Amino acid sequence: MLRQPADRYTVNYGGTKLKFEHIGSLGEGTFGKVHLLSCVSKPDIRIAAKEIDVSRLNAQQQKNLNREVVILKNLNHPNIIRFVADSENGRNFVIFMEYAEGGELFDRIAPDVGIDEDLAHLYFVQLVYAVEYIHSKGICHRDLKPENILLDSQGNLKLTDFGLANVFKVNGQARLIQSPCGTPPYVAPEIYRPYQGDAVDIWSCGVILYVLLCGNTPWDEPTVRTPEYRAFVNNPALDFYPWNQFPPLVLSLLRGIMTIDPAKRITIAQIMEHPWFNRPNPLIYKGAVANSDLVARKLLGSSDGADSDSDFTPPIAYSQPDALPAHILQDLAMMAGDMRAIGSFSQPMVDIRGSSMSASPTTQSQTSSQAQAKITAQLLTRFFSTISEDELRTLICHNLEQFLVTYKANPTKPTKIVFHTIDKRKCPLKGEIRIQDMQRTAQRLVVFKKTKGDPIEFKRFFKALHEAITDRKARRGADEDGDLSMEG
Repeated sequence: MLRQPADRYTVNYGGTKLKFEHIGSLGEGTFGKVHLLSCVSKPDIRIAAKEIDVSRLNAQQQKNLNREVVILKNLNHPNIIRFVADSENGRNFVIFMEYAEGGELFDRIAPDVGIDEDLAHLYFVQLVYAVEYIHSKGICHRDLKPENILLDSQGNLKLTDFGLANVFKVNGQARLIQSPCGTPPYVAPEIYRPYQGDAVDIWSCGVILYVLLCGNTPWDEPTVRTPEYRAFVNNPALDFYPWNQFPPLVLSLLRGIMTIDPAKRITIAQIMEHPWFNRPNPLIYKGAVANSDLVARKLLGSSDGADSDSDFTPPIAYSQPDALPAHILQDLAMMAGDMRAIGSFSQPMVDIRGSSMSASPTTQSQTSSQAQAKITAQLLTRFFSTISEDELRTLICHNLEQFLVTYKANPTKPTKIVFHTIDKRKCPLKGEIRIQDMQRTAQRLVVFKKTKGDPIEFKRFFKALHEAITDRKARRGADEDGDLSMEG
């Protein structure tokens, strides 16, 4: 078991050794945890620390981890999470990285609603800039998806999690990659045969643009088993919903990106020449956010979204592996074990008791000197209730059982419930529920925190569970506040 985080870490930060202290938790995986650290002498400087128990890794996993660190050390781009340092701490290996204060971009998007075109354009442009950069280094990401897209305090996109990244080009010579990996809705259709690493990243960028605009993925997976994908393949005119709702230039770009034959798929250079990519946008100035106040307001409006119907279908009772088999190549060629548990570096939400979130100077600088807004990760999904803690806990557990969701309620920590399930796309969804008494009021705050899974699907799950709780018939007259605060 990974030990408790150290109270203090000494980190070589920009050539200066600084002491950092643990102030919060950002997430965890099978082999490690991600902590939030604050500089002791300069509290405004905050970084994330991914601490991995290397004693639990086999030889191949250790080699994969070393390879990820080498890749991170060689990346330096304003739209990619910055590597700070690494160190060994007993049996634990620690990777210190830039902290994305804004959390996950897709936590701000309402299911089945999406965001407005200017915001979608901003984040698509920044994503393409990041992908163009890593491809110029001969590196493909291979796991582009909402969980791996974060925001800094000014709202700029930060690409993260290079645990599945691989080298597809050496000395200008491209090679085919053999191992399938990724998350089903976002992978390219050719992923099950030898493929071009850059082409699969481009396809994933197209799916992400679709999700930005629609608030949903186009299909469960790009195979003939999925009706939506069959319709996409069999109707190239795309004259059906929701494809026919896109503006013509957006649809033109999506067609080029999501061309089934990778040899005919447009390249990053062609994407950057497309008219929609180069459209005027008041939110962008030289590739960065031009007005963080406006972006913050737009993101807030997007997270509220329309009152779309919950579309969480309780999963059938079977276990689901972590997306596709996450195989990595040994010596850039050999199949390996599950890398996802090691490589994941999402920063979903901060868990800091009584701490305010100040701006982190490690993030991309703001181009507009007038912008003062700070975009921070907040409690994303929560509601208030006036019923008793015991009744509330019982009610939550009962509805989790009705949804066929596996959960664990620790008797020693009665205010915390840990759960895991699969979403409607058959991908893992994990999280925890905390019940907190509000001081000086008779209310209790119920907070849902995602630890793994698609942010949009997590919101969908939260809304469905909340509605099931508030719609119960046996409330026995309890006055329950059904206020739904889906923040972020």
